[in-house]
Amino acid sequence: LSLSLSLSLKMSSSSSSSSARSSGTVVLEETRTIVVETLRSALFSSSDDDGKKMSFFSLLNSPQRFMMKKDEKMLFREPSLDVDVKVVCVLSVALFVLNKTVKVFLVEPIARKCLNSSSLGEEEDDKKNKKKTKRRKERMMKKAVQKFSQSALEAMIYLSFFLLGLRIVKTQPWFWPSFNWWKNQTSDSRTSADFRGYYLLYVARYVAEIISVGLEYDRKDKREMLLHHFSTVFLIGISYAYGFTRVGGIIMLLLDPADVPLHVAKLFKYVADARKIELNKKRSGRSNNNRAMATQRAITVGKRCQFMADVLFGVFMVTFFITRLVMYPYVVYSSHFECRKFVNVERNLALLIGYWSCIVLLYIVLALQAYWFYLILKVAIKVVTKGEAEDVRSDDEGEDEDEDDTEDSDDENELEGKKKK
Repeated sequence: LSLSLSLSLKMSSSSSSSSARSSGTVVLEETRTIVVETLRSALFSSSDDDGKKMSFFSLLNSPQRFMMKKDEKMLFREPSLDVDVKVVCVLSVALFVLNKTVKVFLVEPIARKCLNSSSLGEEEDDKKNKKKTKRRKERMMKKAVQKFSQSALEAMIYLSFFLLGLRIVKTQPWFWPSFNWWKNQTSDSRTSADFRGYYLLYVARYVAEIISVGLEYDRKDKREMLLHHFSTVFLIGISYAYGFTRVGGIIMLLLDPADVPLHVAKLFKYVADARKIELNKKRSGRSNNNRAMATQRAITVGKRCQFMADVLFGVFMVTFFITRLVMYPYVVYSSHFECRKFVNVERNLALLIGYWSCIVLLYIVLALQAYWFYLILKVAIKVVTKGEAEDVRSDDEGEDEDEDDTEDSDDENELEGKKKK
């Protein structure tokens, strides 16, 4: 991304006059700056830019990196909505294309290998109704691959942003105690390039996820997910515009870690379910030594994956409760009450509207966390009573069965018609 933006900058600078830069050039330059500074802070020490630590990025960014370093307005400045909104649009498109590319060319092939079960035991069924069996298998495999790929991609995204935020936010001088989130916040709302890059990348990520959730398979909490993503985008946007970026960075850091064990647990669960299907097919066929060994292997793999899914679900449950129902409510409390000890939110109407808009959105997100923890408790009860976790947020299995029954009846009517002819 940095190399492509560098080429775009050179093309833009050659076509524009030396006295004034176009808006597109400014957006590309700012995008390249925040991406480079964010990656540099994540990979290298931010306190020392000399010597070998900068050798990689000096090659990546050419001499322009050191020219931009001298421009303090580019690396350490106040929010500029005219530029930053366009930067978010560029980053959103880039992240969406990157996610789709990784999903199609990397994650989905791995998902097919992990979920693809042997065709042993299907010969008898195929002889009876080959067309119906093949169609049902393709439909089940497509949905399973889609679920597996989505969870794997989200696990990578949440883990990457959590590590990035931990590296950048934790090193800020105002990280703790909480009153530092509000001291001189509105009077000096300047942000460094790496923190600004983390902030804008976070917004762009949720914009890309809104598109992805709208295009992916239906599930029970799709409306709640869209409400959460839209609330997050507006909350981050308002906090950025009105200078409440410090508490915004804390919130972003808290909301990511719990989703990592959740999606990894779902990956193990999908593999365990695939092994169950494979086991049922093998048991329905003829018995021989090879089939017995394959059946035993499927049982072993299924049990191990189910055990890992249950363990990771327990880790997710504890992490979710600590970060989202203990730490996050404290941030909401600090935003609602502690903030007004240091910030006069009533000094002008715009700040007052922005402040209370953030408070309302914070409580909406908190209510969604309570709703999702209710769903988590339902899964925990299923683990205790039935011995394994089920994803209660997934699409309804009953709908799939109705579709299968409808298609089966259509196929049977077609066969009856052929017999009569």
